[in-house]
Amino acid sequence: MNHFSVGDRVRVTDADELLLVGLLGTVTELLPRGICGVVLDGAPTRLPAAFHPDELEKAAAPCDASPAAPMVGLLPRLPEEEWGSMDGYDWIDELPSTGWYAVGVWGKDGWPLGSWPYQIVAHFDMEDLDLFGVATFTEGDTHVQAFASREERDAATNEIAVHWWISNENGPDDLTPDMSPIPAAYCGPYSD
Repeated sequence: MNHFSVGDRVRVTDADELLLVGLLGTVTELLPRGICGVVLDGAPTRLPAAFHPDELEKAAAPCDASPAAPMVGLLPRLPEEEWGSMDGYDWIDELPSTGWYAVGVWGKDGWPLGSWPYQIVAHFDMEDLDLFGVATFTEGDTHVQAFASREERDAATNEIAVHWWISNENGPDDLTPDMSPIPAAYCGPYSD
């Protein structure tokens, strides 16, 4: 295994850089929050002079037992993490600069997803790394999940959509909270 010191230069692809920064994070962000709190911020990674990758495993445990938890750290920061609190429309406007995009409608017939600007869903796709994210914005609070496939992420979005359609009363009339499986007409991205 190679050992690197601060100041060592290596040539990597953009995808490799994204993966490395996500995995390593900064020591100051990694230790207090656990490996699932690592975020991409574009800043140089600060590591001890004689950093060895095994030290990462000793220093930080995942913050939950979910296999996807460490993947959350590979996702780019959401706008409020970069620029502070903001309203929903500002959040939507800033998403593209972070690699995320807002999803306004869902399902075969394009039902409204959320209630903009109070409830918003955003997706992130990085197919070459099998990394997909879903983030929800609810009146300024955000929640992020990471998945190894688009299908898993879309299934999570299906669940969010059904929950919000029922609570907002702005979706299909025949939905119930315990509906399983969710009818295919209400699943997946809308395309016209």
